[in-house]
Amino acid sequence: MKIKLTIILFFAGMTLCSCFKEINIDGSGSPSSSSASADISTGLKALYTFDDSTSNDQSGHGRHASMVNNATIVDEDGNPCLKLGFSNADYLNIPYNMLANLDHWSVCFWVKGLTAGNVFAAQYNDNNSGYSDYPMLWADQNDFLKVKTHSGYIDNHGDQISYNYSNNSGAWHHYVLLRDGGNGQSPVKFYVDGVLVDNLNIYCDNSQGSKIVFGGNKNGAYSVAPSMRLDNIRFYGRALSTSDIRAIYDMEK
Repeated sequence: MKIKLTIILFFAGMTLCSCFKEINIDGSGSPSSSSASADISTGLKALYTFDDSTSNDQSGHGRHASMVNNATIVDEDGNPCLKLGFSNADYLNIPYNMLANLDHWSVCFWVKGLTAGNVFAAQYNDNNSGYSDYPMLWADQNDFLKVKTHSGYIDNHGDQISYNYSNNSGAWHHYVLLRDGGNGQSPVKFYVDGVLVDNLNIYCDNSQGSKIVFGGNKNGAYSVAPSMRLDNIRFYGRALSTSDIRAIYDMEK
């Protein structure tokens, strides 16, 4: 009888533990960053960590970037990162457009100290007006972000994201901008620190730009150049899931 009772209690305990593991001790039931559904390697097109004091692509695809004007790698609390200033219109030049002709893509990066100007844009080398530079993420002078996904000037053709980038700008924040649909009205999502903050349904065309640039003012074509610090820039040829984004944030924070 004692043996049978012991066996019953053992399996009851195992079942109880299994239940607690499934729902999490805090009762949230949310998946952890180690969830089997998270995938941060599939579709990775380029990765810039600056850990080796260069702007080389660490994904293995050889899409190396260059630092222009006074752009430099600095030490931030023991971690290397890229520093861009506004006075010399510093920028990171990536001579590839990893988002060209894609209906689904994601751009992830850490940013600190962002001021108004071009955060990143897929640019035409032969079009200094900036009219056909898209996708573009722009920090406007009213402290909000705008995204442009088709031809037009950012002031008139950018869609505002419901996020005030100046709030707590002195801290590092993880941004993810992604597109998840074909030409025409498409979902465009923006995440901050692993959390979805805006889900736009806006008109999108596939990018035809020849390169991607973080910062700068495109030889004066843009109204202002930003300052910012950047780290762990990732490009994906797919729309990341929420669990993927949370996994990247938890791994890098």
